[in-house]
Amino acid sequence: MKVIVAEIEKELEVKEIEIMGNIYDALDEIAEGNVESITIWNDVVLWFDMDLQSDGSAFNFHLTEKSRIRNQDEYEPKVSVIGNAIFTGTDEDGEPVGLTEDEIKAVMSNFIDRKTYHQFTRI
Repeated sequence: MKVIVAEIEKELEVKEIEIMGNIYDALDEIAEGNVESITIWNDVVLWFDMDLQSDGSAFNFHLTEKSRIRNQDEYEPKVSVIGNAIFTGTDEDGEPVGLTEDEIKAVMSNFIDRKTYHQFTRI
């Protein structure tokens, strides 16, 4: 299954991972912790270890809110992702599945830079 892996201090990488057992165990191994999910867009989910969120030393990227100030886009951090993270798709039951090519493009295009993922828009 195709996923996007966001490891700390590395470039984003589209990886083809093979699941030999429990999908959640595989996600835990990549994220190096017990993963939980946040829905990012449509059927795309971000998995990361929420237990690490109080440890700023392992900062990965911000999920931001975009607003327009003086005719310029500003990106305000709303959630800081700490530790390694994985983007997957989900099926109709909410179970993780591989990303489609369109989903990969959408996720990659929402990264303003490696440390800023545009998640929300304020109207």
